[in-house]
Amino acid sequence: NSVSRREDYFEKTRAIIYLIVVILLLLAVFYFISGSHSTRNSKSAAQNQRTKKITGNSSSKGSRRNQTSLTAVSINIDGRDFSAHLNNSSASRQLIAMLPYTVRVQGLNSGLEEHTADLQKPLSTSGMPAGAKPHPNDIGYWSPQPRIVLYWGDVGFYDGIHILGSFDNANAKNYIHSLKRPYKITITRK
Repeated sequence: NSVSRREDYFEKTRAIIYLIVVILLLLAVFYFISGSHSTRNSKSAAQNQRTKKITGNSSSKGSRRNQTSLTAVSINIDGRDFSAHLNNSSASRQLIAMLPYTVRVQGLNSGLEEHTADLQKPLSTSGMPAGAKPHPNDIGYWSPQPRIVLYWGDVGFYDGIHILGSFDNANAKNYIHSLKRPYKITITRK
């Protein structure tokens, strides 16, 4: 009888331990699934926030501008006028305050699908992302050597690139690409 009670006791103890192990495993699986899901969501949210900081909000035409704070400008490139919009970044605001502004696109070849023009003084990049991935038709600022950059192709992400705005005409990139340097660009406010 005492042996029988002991066996019942061990049987009940094993059942309780088994139940506790199963509960702990279920809790671990639940924790893993919910933690993984929230980590994925937070990573996705962080990536979306980073993308918004770099590119601004998208418009229906796919341009990368913040529609609530654009400044319309005209950019004369080697005698041909193109309309563009500059964003509300600190660098853009400083450039807008200097308008009208003429710079010379030099014959330097960076090996990238862009044309650059040296500025007389650097622009503030306060509050702007450290870098960006410009797209064809974007107007950028290269802060390590203060330059306006006109992109006619994809150059990839670089620290030191800051997006100022973009051309309204999709063909601006083709015209820029076709030009032989040096040439002048003049930016005026509309």
